[in-house]
Amino acid sequence: MSNPIRQCLVRRTRHEAQTLLRFVKVQDSVVWDSQHKLLGRGAYLQAKVEVIEQARQVKIWRRAFRLSSEQVIDYVNLNKVLDHVLGELQDK
Repeated sequence: MSNPIRQCLVRRTRHEAQTLLRFVKVQDSVVWDSQHKLLGRGAYLQAKVEVIEQARQVKIWRRAFRLSSEQVIDYVNLNKVLDHVLGELQDK
């Protein structure tokens, strides 16, 4: 069975899902789903420092999770999550 193909939120390129970082919106926070098992709509990023830095833009997350203007994401927490992911990538 082949791996599903997903699109990188930043670069809009397609890759096998297991090669991408998956993020899920849980209530008003975005969390890193390192095991690709959390329920909910996922947003995918390539595991590259420059891609994660570009992912700090507000609009791409609103589009990825199909949020209306009234719905909220905790961007302070999102930046902490992205910093953690960057640290993990740089440790490899």
